Amino acid sequence: MFTLYNNILKKSKDKKLTIKEKTNFVKLVKQLDSEGKELLYMLIKQHSVICKDPTLFGCTIIETSNINETLTFELSNLPDILSQILYNFLILHEKRSLTESNRNIIKNEIMSSI
Repeated sequence: MFTLYNNILKKSKDKKLTIKEKTNFVKLVKQLDSEGKELLYMLIKQHSVICKDPTLFGCTIIETSNINETLTFELSNLPDILSQILYNFLILHEKRSLTESNRNIIKNEIMSSI
């Protein structure tokens, strides 16, 4: 986890998200799978440990079942650098998901042609 956090931190700037980035942020969070939600929460948790903020910036995660969690937070309550870290993670996660989806489509096409 530290590696993921540190790598994304290196690529993040301590500045506010633009309105376009905030809109995209919300869209990408809604599309997260369980693994993505867990990683997003862990990034928030890691940042709160580094900043010595035990409140996790108001973030909570509620487990509603084994495969479904609800992650809640106010984007405006997050420090700018954390917002950037999370946004960069969401972009990376979306790219990975699209790549996996494309692999599955190609695999299914190959299997159906056999």
